[in-house]
Amino acid sequence: MKFLRGQTVVVPKKHYSFTDMPTEDAGALFATVKMLTGMIEDAMLADGSNVGLNNKTAAGQLVPHVHVHIIPRMDGDNGGSMHSIVAVSGAGNDLEELAEMLRVD
Repeated sequence: MKFLRGQTVVVPKKHYSFTDMPTEDAGALFATVKMLTGMIEDAMLADGSNVGLNNKTAAGQLVPHVHVHIIPRMDGDNGGSMHSIVAVSGAGNDLEELAEMLRVD
């Protein structure tokens, strides 16, 4: 695994997958991620950052414990966006069907 200078991994003390986290814990995790992202960007003089997590092995999660990556980015660093991770042909062709599946009454 290659880490970039300033890359940070935020790991909660309690052990679970992201989708098993209680909502309050997920909120606290991302409040911490938000605070640290600003601090890291300022300290690194970064132009931006990528923030993300992999949930379960199909998504590339290697450690079976929720953790969030903060990756400071510089203009022209030749890194990709989140969109560069996965490109699926025709992924938006069934948006109405997916919306119906996700609708909460």
